Amino acid sequence: MTKSELRKISRSSVAELSVFEKKEYSSKACSLFLQSELFSTSDIIFSYAATPSEIDPELISKAALSKGKILAFPKTVPGTSEMDFYLAPEEREYGSFFAEGAWGIKEPDCGCELFLPESESFKKICARKKICVIIPGVAFSCGGTRLGHGKGFYDIYLERLLNAACLCGAEVFLVGMCFSCQLRDSVPAESHDAVMNFILSEKSFFSVG
Repeated sequence: MTKSELRKISRSSVAELSVFEKKEYSSKACSLFLQSELFSTSDIIFSYAATPSEIDPELISKAALSKGKILAFPKTVPGTSEMDFYLAPEEREYGSFFAEGAWGIKEPDCGCELFLPESESFKKICARKKICVIIPGVAFSCGGTRLGHGKGFYDIYLERLLNAACLCGAEVFLVGMCFSCQLRDSVPAESHDAVMNFILSEKSFFSVG
């Protein structure tokens, strides 16, 4: 099956879920993660603001803030296939720091601090820390391969993040988050595609490999 064919099938499966089911499944998945050792031991959480077609990690994000963890969200760079993450301000109410970005996706507003992997502040904050990246996708395999929307945003960013983490002694754990209907036995992938360390859905949270 080609990537294009799998995207069509997976998107169709998600479209069949009701708004209630999406909310319920999102809550169940978040609950599984919040009970995990990975969440309790992570110092920094990279999350995302879900679109209507994505499972929603909002409960994870809110819990990270309440526990005093560093929380960051992605924002695309207009006209490119790149994105950067911005820090969620501790002093602002959750959700108040989002603005509508590309394709109607909620992104950090201009009041959020840029968290560049190449910066000295990033290296200082992340040195010897445990970073968990919650990553959406169109489909995932049980082996950890991910199928995105085809723009390459996460693959490009994760390469930067992993390189920076290696230089400052940080540990990075990639968590692919999806509805169980998006899980497949196999997903077509290329050498540059990032592989997840964990897969999280409303039915399970498991380590890959």
